[in-house]
Amino acid sequence: MKIEALITAIAVCVSSAAYASDECTSELVDVKLEQAKEAIQIIGQNDPDLMFAVVSEFQENITVAKASVEMAPLCETYDAVIAAVEG
Repeated sequence: MKIEALITAIAVCVSSAAYASDECTSELVDVKLEQAKEAIQIIGQNDPDLMFAVVSEFQENITVAKASVEMAPLCETYDAVIAAVEG
């Protein structure tokens, strides 16, 4: 299913992030990863169509974030998924 593929993509991205930023550390990325997983599950339970839209946008954003030498784009990408639950 798409959720498992997304979680795998997130894990690969996090494991390849060997760099750190003062504001977005690898520890913070790990926390945000768990929050993003929970957010995707909540969205999927409440609105499967929205979940597919969020997952699609997330996959595009994670590709850009992985290309960055900073960790901040990873945190921003996870924050966007987490915010989708609220909004």
